[in-house]
Amino acid sequence: MLVAFVAACEVAFWVLLALALLARYGLRLRRVSTALLVCVPLVDVVLLVATIVDLRRGGDASPAHALAAIYIGVSVAGGHRMIAWADRQVAYRLAGGPKPERRPKRGVAHARAERAGWYRHALAWTVGCALLLLASLLVGDWHRAEALTDTIGLWSAVWRSTSSSRSATPCGRDLSGPDPPCSPGHYGMIRRRRRSAKMSRNMRSVSTNSWNPNRRALLPSANMS
Repeated sequence: MLVAFVAACEVAFWVLLALALLARYGLRLRRVSTALLVCVPLVDVVLLVATIVDLRRGGDASPAHALAAIYIGVSVAGGHRMIAWADRQVAYRLAGGPKPERRPKRGVAHARAERAGWYRHALAWTVGCALLLLASLLVGDWHRAEALTDTIGLWSAVWRSTSSSRSATPCGRDLSGPDPPCSPGHYGMIRRRRRSAKMSRNMRSVSTNSWNPNRRALLPSANMS
């Protein structure tokens, strides 16, 4: 039952968003569009209330409750970005707005996008795990809330594996092209190497300029005089 409710909330999210954008760009009803956009975050609130009520009835926690917490966490972290993406797409097609930019595949822009995605995942994980722990406390029995705690461990393992793979592999690196690796860690390493090489060159130039070969030739003449 709760799984169907989660699916219904996902459908309601996109339906409300589509109606809001249609009212704004198609019908030019900005007030109606604003009211519908305000209702979009209420879908998460309704799902949260439904999950809490279902747990307060005294039943065991199930993967459906864990799915609801994950859905709310992902929605809190990435809901605004999805709304902005849909707004750009509809504005371009219905209102003559600027063409949406494609996601960069390499370079600094790609590294910035990857880093922002990692931050969103971290926020989703934080919110989702907090809700899972809250649901476990509402159940009151850790054995009955085993599905929730197992989800925290599984989600954490997936996050660690994806984070380690991103840090180990240069994101968007083109081995056949001149572009450097676009991972933020690789850019930091490149900057440190460049600073070290520059300092070495400066030290060599200073030591070279401080030694004048004509000084030894001038010293004997100075002593003779």
